[in-house]
Amino acid sequence: MDRSNYNINRIQQNKSQTNGLQDNSIRKSQESLISRYNFREAVNQGLEISQQYLSQPLKYDSGFLGKFMNEIEQQIKQGPEYKTLELSFKRAVSRFAKEAEGNLLKDLTPEQIQSVYRDIGRIFDKEEEGEDLKAKIRQVMNLRLEDMRRQIKDNKWSIILSMLQNLIIRNKGNRDCFDLLAYRLLPNDLRQIIWKFCLENQKESNEYSQKLNENRLLTISRFDVAIIKDTEDFVGQMSTPQEFDGGMIYCMKTILSYYEIKKDRILSDYLYLLCIPLMIVYRDAQHMHKIPVDLIGYYFSIQSIVAFFDPLVDLLVKHDEKYDAEMTDAIMNTLAIVDEDLANKINSVLNLELPQSRNFLVLIVKRFVHSLGFAFLPLQVTLYIWDQIFMKIHKNRMEIFVDMAIMLKCLKDQIIDQDTWDHIVDVIYQESKNISFEEYFTEHRLIMKNSRFYQSPYNVDPAIVNRGKQIFDNPLQQLIDQQQKRDRLAYKQKWLDEQEKNQLNKMKKQKNFLDSESEDEEPDENDADARRIQLQKMKAEDIMKQMKTKQQAPEAMGMVPMINQNDSEEYEDQQQHPFKQQSNAIQNNQENDEDDDENFDVLSGMN
Repeated sequence: MDRSNYNINRIQQNKSQTNGLQDNSIRKSQESLISRYNFREAVNQGLEISQQYLSQPLKYDSGFLGKFMNEIEQQIKQGPEYKTLELSFKRAVSRFAKEAEGNLLKDLTPEQIQSVYRDIGRIFDKEEEGEDLKAKIRQVMNLRLEDMRRQIKDNKWSIILSMLQNLIIRNKGNRDCFDLLAYRLLPNDLRQIIWKFCLENQKESNEYSQKLNENRLLTISRFDVAIIKDTEDFVGQMSTPQEFDGGMIYCMKTILSYYEIKKDRILSDYLYLLCIPLMIVYRDAQHMHKIPVDLIGYYFSIQSIVAFFDPLVDLLVKHDEKYDAEMTDAIMNTLAIVDEDLANKINSVLNLELPQSRNFLVLIVKRFVHSLGFAFLPLQVTLYIWDQIFMKIHKNRMEIFVDMAIMLKCLKDQIIDQDTWDHIVDVIYQESKNISFEEYFTEHRLIMKNSRFYQSPYNVDPAIVNRGKQIFDNPLQQLIDQQQKRDRLAYKQKWLDEQEKNQLNKMKKQKNFLDSESEDEEPDENDADARRIQLQKMKAEDIMKQMKTKQQAPEAMGMVPMINQNDSEEYEDQQQHPFKQQSNAIQNNQENDEDDDENFDVLSGMN
């Protein structure tokens, strides 16, 4: 008993001696932690945070912080670390009470009991159980705080996306805000919104929906089995199983099957290649896969963009040298501006003055243009290129050739070392898929940074989008301006040709009408001479004989005054079908009148 009283008195003495020093040190440590805004450490130590220490006291929510700490406390109490320490603590308290003969704790005040518990708890502060519990508390705190940060960040991003979507849907003139996203890598959720706005095709989507409601067979091609097999083959070659699942393959088959039956043509390879990036972008939007009404509209818009870059896509039945020359000039002029050494190398390997040599180059160019680069470039690079193409308000036909020239520049070291065109083609097909996004992105921005390639008719700060600089010595910009000028002239010439064609048709109709009237009034002299020569060869007796024999057939005129016995059957038929007999008579009468008129003209000519 004396020993236990001595221990209790010693604990209380030590506490009273160090009480003042501890209060001052604790107060200073609290103020230092809170002044540095180290709230996590302050909360871990159980410090009280008052609003006077916060920079924005009005925004501090003590109720939220208390709720947050209670949730963490409940989670900690359910863990094995807390239960292990709690069991050890209870054993220590029971041992202390047994040594004090079980009467001491009842005699103490609640404050003294808490002090005893605190002193016993400090024994476990450095023990293994205490270290495990503190580590668990830190882990739970960090995870909860990270979840809060992520939730706040996600909420802000979702708000930004919804604002952007409402902004561009409310007024299409707000599309100019895409200027700020030019030549940047877009996250996939933002890409979905931009593609939806740029590729939306209500006409094709509504037509597909209408046919689907009428009869589903109207949307399925008779080559549906072959299409799904080819789809699986292309997906296996151009993507990974993680990017494509069975539902996406079936959705892609549905799009291509409808496109085949709508266009009534066999699907080319590039049509499969165009659909793969579209499906990967909308991989998370599974509600669009089962009935791809919107995706079909997007796909038709992408195909129309390909037709913009190459108006003769899928229309060439035979080899066209003029077409090859135009494609060769487009890629070689662009490549000479991007990298002159590469242009000289290709020109030395291929004699582009020969049509056959130009055809070799055009085969590669067409495959790149028709697939919008996906046949050669990796997926991320392809999506970056497609973003830039779709967001542009005024598209330019030279852009796809610039993209191909940048790809060749990324492969410059391998191409320069080759001696034949076949080896260069092998390098392009094999090494282009290994181009990193950082390499292509750097080259693309380096080439485009001084070009006013992306022009918008709206009023946006040019310092932000970097397209207001006046550039006089940029050859790429000159090439782009020339192409835009040619496009405007081509559209203008097409309109003038249509106007001229309509005017010529109108004048031709008027001329034909006047010629027909003049022929009625004045017969042609050449026709009269030819007829006179023909009449001289004919005999007048034969003409008179023909006229006389026709006049001796009253039945041909439909007038039979008397019916003989042999004609009784014809009479009955005439009574049963009077209208038929009358129509036959009228027809015969017209034929005889025409013959009589012709013979009369012949006779008059002879006279």
